[in-house]
Amino acid sequence: MHATPETPQHTTMPMLLYANQLIINTGSRYAARTVNFIDFLAAIAQADEQCIVAVSTEPEPADATTLVTIDLQPKRVVELPAYHGHAAALLATFRQATKLKYAMPSGNAPRIVGGPGPNSMLWLLSLLMPRSTRFAFFIRGNTAQTLLHIYRRSVFRPIVVTLVRMFDRRIQKLQRQGRAVVFAIGPELVDKYDIGKGRTHCILPLLQVDAIL
Repeated sequence: MHATPETPQHTTMPMLLYANQLIINTGSRYAARTVNFIDFLAAIAQADEQCIVAVSTEPEPADATTLVTIDLQPKRVVELPAYHGHAAALLATFRQATKLKYAMPSGNAPRIVGGPGPNSMLWLLSLLMPRSTRFAFFIRGNTAQTLLHIYRRSVFRPIVVTLVRMFDRRIQKLQRQGRAVVFAIGPELVDKYDIGKGRTHCILPLLQVDAIL
């Protein structure tokens, strides 16, 4: 009697993906004006039934013209209140982080939290979640340099830069602890976050062809 080899089982763990991008709930579908990041997270969610996406939503505005449908199932979405601006985003972090913490299974079972970095929401979640939680940061640009330019004439410039550097240091600390992996766009960002040990990976830009055209 010949033994039949067992089929390897693909096991997954609960995953929460956070998008700092506003999308629109039209009542019958989710849509957005631009899909340069949320569509990437939606594709990951579609491939894993234990994955949920947390994103700020608002009703369809009256002046909506061209909207692109986002392939998200409502049962896989944690809707967060809409906000506009960096200050509102920071305040929203403290209001919404607890909600996202409890959107995941309780206990110390392994889980994954992913999203853009450096980011206030993932910074706070990394402090609230159990140490068994693993993080995936998608680094799409040099946030510190971008904000230095945006706030170059603002009295809040030193505060903004200090916060971003604090979020950055948290990412690197999680990497050193073996709790985080960074996916960076381009070699310069890889060099910035690379600590060795295979915890930083270079990925290609996610570009929408229609936007370029």
